[in-house]
Amino acid sequence: MEERGAGHGRPTPQLPIGLRGDEERLYRAFGPELLRRTARKVEAPQTVVEEACSFAWLQFCRYQPEREHALAWLTVVARNEAWRLGGSRRRRPCFPTTGREYATEPILPSRWPTRATPSWRWSKRALRALAGLKARQRRVLTLWTAGYTYTEIAELTGSTYTWVNRYMSDGRAALRRSRDAA
Repeated sequence: MEERGAGHGRPTPQLPIGLRGDEERLYRAFGPELLRRTARKVEAPQTVVEEACSFAWLQFCRYQPEREHALAWLTVVARNEAWRLGGSRRRRPCFPTTGREYATEPILPSRWPTRATPSWRWSKRALRALAGLKARQRRVLTLWTAGYTYTEIAELTGSTYTWVNRYMSDGRAALRRSRDAA
């Protein structure tokens, strides 16, 4: 797998088929951030997080995704592998149970709003208001409520941080207008 260098007498290492040669640079740049993001997204022991990140890097070398979205791609693969390995739960934000109160824990299926509860009406209005948003605003707001940061949303959607901020503020304003009109 090695051939002699051009007149230098030293072997020139050849990359395995499919590697681009920038993997080591990407590992140095994204390795610590990937560990931090994965640990923040899942509730699992550190060994599981490290194993999941190693798996993500192996998959990265195997599938060679686009480099501009490399960190987001690695984060999703590592997070999913950590959930699979550790049987861990996702860290979820708490959502409102009624129009003004907030839950102290995530809503469980046995506590989903029914037609008899006031929160059912709130949920129905919220879904109607979300459906009235532009597609990008809806996607950005959905990712944000799923626990992604503005920077992660920008990487996932291919937007800049500034545009994510704009979509968020425009989307929130539209939701406030629809809430006030109801």
